[in-house]
Amino acid sequence: TADEQHVLAVGTGGLTLLELPDGNILDTFSSKGSSGMVTMLLNPRSDQLAVVTGRSVHTFSVPQLEHMQSDRHGVESPNGAGFWNEEGLWLASEEGGFARTGARPSLGEVICAAGIGEHRVACHSKQLAVWRNNRQRRPFATLGHYIEVRIDRDGRLVLALGDDDQGVHVFDTRTGKLLFAAGQDTANTPQMEVGGSIVAIQLPKGGIRWYDLSANHVFELDWPTAFSLSGSGTWLAVVTPGGEVQVLDPKTGEQAVPAPTPLADAKVVQVCLVNRTPHLLVLDEDGVLGRYDLTEAVNEERSVEGEDILDFNVSVDRMWGLSGGRHAALRFQDEETQTASVVFVDLETKEVAQEVTGLLPYAWVDTDNGLVIQPGRGGAIVDVNRSGEDSRVLRALPDGQWIAFGSKGVLDASDDAAM
Repeated sequence: TADEQHVLAVGTGGLTLLELPDGNILDTFSSKGSSGMVTMLLNPRSDQLAVVTGRSVHTFSVPQLEHMQSDRHGVESPNGAGFWNEEGLWLASEEGGFARTGARPSLGEVICAAGIGEHRVACHSKQLAVWRNNRQRRPFATLGHYIEVRIDRDGRLVLALGDDDQGVHVFDTRTGKLLFAAGQDTANTPQMEVGGSIVAIQLPKGGIRWYDLSANHVFELDWPTAFSLSGSGTWLAVVTPGGEVQVLDPKTGEQAVPAPTPLADAKVVQVCLVNRTPHLLVLDEDGVLGRYDLTEAVNEERSVEGEDILDFNVSVDRMWGLSGGRHAALRFQDEETQTASVVFVDLETKEVAQEVTGLLPYAWVDTDNGLVIQPGRGGAIVDVNRSGEDSRVLRALPDGQWIAFGSKGVLDASDDAAM
């Protein structure tokens, strides 16, 4: 204690006040039926002590050790770290965030995240938070819990896939309003994409459905086995049951350019339109990555020849074409470690340029800059660079505050963010 005449000690079962110099026990406190003592903290004046259990915080006077009050602290799974400043008592959780007791809690852990360019979106339990560059916009409430989320490159539309039979919901980020629910038959969709005014969803029963929000039109094809929507919403590439590729105009459903010439007899199983570039990537059933330049298909209205890039001997579950057309990113899962890896392929040299390992299984790649996006501890979105290093953290804080920081310090923060 501040008078240097007493020692306070806390253990799992209770609190003890010792007298110096002989160490006599002057008083004890035990919280019967509690979840166990986690830590204790002194206030800035050292005249009050807080003892924290798994659910509550008990306040005592110092050095008299008179019980003053007990309250629920509202922090899920406190980990023993904390501090007491002029604003109040702050506790850390096992999940990694700090919360002030009695304050409005943070948005909670990030369940899923995605983004492109200057935009990021995070799903926190029943709220969605959209970020532009290093600033968080006002989060908005949702109808349920989501397990996948997407945002278009203009930051206007968000797609969210529910963890039950609700299916895909489409939100307007400017107002936070639900524009429409795509229906229960979109539940458990393996793929959903948004570009421009187009929303496209692969149906679990087979085929795809897409919506042209600008014209209020809905299209559906029951035969595509895979698809890719361009970031502008101009093209929709689909794979036929025979494993060939067609490029459609999503506003009409008709063929936009002549179908590219197949690279081999092996069926195409995945297709990807490259961001901001008229290139098309394909992955066939043998694991061979191929590329087409569709420029001549547009200008000369003829089928174009492609080229093989690289043969993969692992099962790829997702691929992206990065802006500029020089690199592709492919994700595959490690069943043994329950983690994912993303490899970046140089399409010119036809070699793997970089690999990032130990990622969450649902890590997402920003096709504008090649950053890997995934949820982080403490209610955060983490951007991981191609060297596997965390390059930026976007974190929601208690009381509606937020902060963005990188390896060199704080990038931006709300006015009252605790730093």
